[in-house]
Amino acid sequence: MVESSTIDKSPGAAAEALEQRNALISRTGEMLLVSDSIFKHSQLLSTMNCVLESEREAIPLPNVSTSCLKRIIQFVECNPTLSLQNVASSQCCDYFHGISIEELRELMLAANYMDMPVLLLIVGRSIGEIFKDMPLENLAKRVGFKKPEDDVIKKEYLNDLIVHFVKEYGLCIPILDYAGVWNRISIQTDAAFQKGNCTDLYLSIYLPNEVVTRGPRALEISVDSHDQGWSSYPHQHNTREGSWTYGEVWVRDGKGEKLCSFEVYCNLHACHNWELQSKTFDRYHEIMSYIKPGVSIDLMLCARFPGWINNTRFAKMTLFFL
Repeated sequence: MVESSTIDKSPGAAAEALEQRNALISRTGEMLLVSDSIFKHSQLLSTMNCVLESEREAIPLPNVSTSCLKRIIQFVECNPTLSLQNVASSQCCDYFHGISIEELRELMLAANYMDMPVLLLIVGRSIGEIFKDMPLENLAKRVGFKKPEDDVIKKEYLNDLIVHFVKEYGLCIPILDYAGVWNRISIQTDAAFQKGNCTDLYLSIYLPNEVVTRGPRALEISVDSHDQGWSSYPHQHNTREGSWTYGEVWVRDGKGEKLCSFEVYCNLHACHNWELQSKTFDRYHEIMSYIKPGVSIDLMLCARFPGWINNTRFAKMTLFFL
């Protein structure tokens, strides 16, 4: 529980309390008593504490409301040893769950003003979670957008919508990152492909040196394909077992040397029906360590052994990055 008092009331009691604890003064003039741990979280408070003549002199925070300051003090008291090194593995990322975006924005501005990087990160994640979970209609209502009828463009629309929402609230890159709102390079083709005994390039993204300076976040690949539609192994038909038409993603350096390769899809065995398959490589996948400026990301269509034919009519690759 945060202890508080008003400066104009009971000055003797407040002075006595200050002998035991530090104090902060909110924008409205309310005095809040705090423990020493808050100075380890806030560079501003640590600096001001050193500058003030008396070690126990109350520190004014004219840009922070009383309610916001109480939340910050409670957070610090519940997480006194939290740091940037251990915040990712802690359970405190859900500490502000259920708080409105407006309150989180106020917390974020206060954390920035008080120079509290750990709190800023956690609040940013909380806002990002709201963006991810909020229904599309609610987001659209906030910024006056009309919901698209075509579900195919829903994801692209949602990204644009969140960007507008973030700009309106003046939020920062960590929030965009945690919400999954990233820049993207996308390429697609509907070229007809039909070939056996192959490992052929079908689609490629080249990354110029000025792109992806902050790092990749996800790679999405979709392919519409099927095999020759027959085989001598009826017990494996319409399964992935014994299927030898598939696709891989390669990352190659500027000289064309293959740095890594991973399977993207495998067709159903002996099936004539077109099948649109998609795969997403997230930021933690091994392939991300190879995606750097100057490389190419290549979709390779493959078929092995006599009789196996890779039929492909569409593919799309999208690279997301900060």
